[in-house]
Amino acid sequence: MGMHAIDNDKPIKPTKYTVKAITYAVLDLLLWFGKTVNRNVCK
Repeated sequence: MGMHAIDNDKPIKPTKYTVKAITYAVLDLLLWFGKTVNRNVCK
């Protein structure tokens, strides 16, 4: 058992920073995917 097993009974709540970072990462991924698809379709 590692150190992480001490607080294993409580669920981890995401912070505002984590939610914001994940949101921007997903939006960035969608924009990249859209650009890639448009570039491949237009060829």
